[in-house]
Amino acid sequence: MRSPLLEAPVHITQWLPDETLFSLCSRLHHILGHATSESTCKVLFGHTRQGSSHDIPVRLDEFTNRTHACFGDSPQVIWDRTILPFYLRLAQEHAVENAIATARSPSLGNLKARLGLLASRFGASHPLKACPECMREDFEVHHVSYWHRDHQWPGAWMCIKHQRPLVRGIGKVSTRGRFHWYLPSDMQLVSCMESSELATAAPFLLRLTESAIGFGSGPPQGRFSSRLLAHTYRRRLAEIGIINAYDRIHAKDLGTILDSQLEPISRVFGFDALGQGPSSLCEQFSRLLREPRATAHPLRHLLFISAVFDSWTSFLETYRAPQQEPPPA
Repeated sequence: MRSPLLEAPVHITQWLPDETLFSLCSRLHHILGHATSESTCKVLFGHTRQGSSHDIPVRLDEFTNRTHACFGDSPQVIWDRTILPFYLRLAQEHAVENAIATARSPSLGNLKARLGLLASRFGASHPLKACPECMREDFEVHHVSYWHRDHQWPGAWMCIKHQRPLVRGIGKVSTRGRFHWYLPSDMQLVSCMESSELATAAPFLLRLTESAIGFGSGPPQGRFSSRLLAHTYRRRLAEIGIINAYDRIHAKDLGTILDSQLEPISRVFGFDALGQGPSSLCEQFSRLLREPRATAHPLRHLLFISAVFDSWTSFLETYRAPQQEPPPA
């Protein structure tokens, strides 16, 4: 049985550059001309609400079946067009398989809890973000503004292309609009922080965004070891004199460095936990330096990397260095 979607005069058959799944579906909603968001969700995902999430996908097999895999199969869509990979880079193989299976299934269940989003200080919601310059250029080139995946990664608050802060959309994470289909031009967009504070925060936000893109992107097999990350961090801290020859951490110095880097962004949406002073920051992040008992939120790793390394590239060079493999316990 052919999908009702393919019986309609739809002229969208391919992705726009760096486009997200939510953006594609929002474009389809506009072209299909449905009076309600529920109608579009039913056509695309076989349900009036499940499938309309802008961050963690669900019912992907239903979507690919109904579009006859015109936009790729379910794993392709997950790895290339959603932010779910961000939460899989540190996960064990069985957890990755379970998360992918859940995203393909009819119900998301407790996936956000299993990924650690609910227990973190960074929250489980992901505001939609856009660059005003990209919106203008996209409209000129593609006749529509759309959501770029590189703007949606947790921690990404700068547009790498235009070197300017992103703005966030108001409405999708609220009760009233959580099931709606939005393009950037449909939403009220607000600054991520006060303009007077952006100049101070911008250099770190740029490094953090580069790290978020580097961490979230890549092939499915591109995962990181929490054990090797801890060893990499200790090597870097030894280089800058925060760990002495006896492998003791100078907690006061570490707290000072973290505070100088992270306090300026504590007014950015979602980062208020970073403004609690050097001692709190040292306590929060020093856990990353020990053999992990549980997987930390990926954003915590990226904040630490951006604070102590000069760039994402310099971090990768240290992480991948052959001699950095720690000895067996």
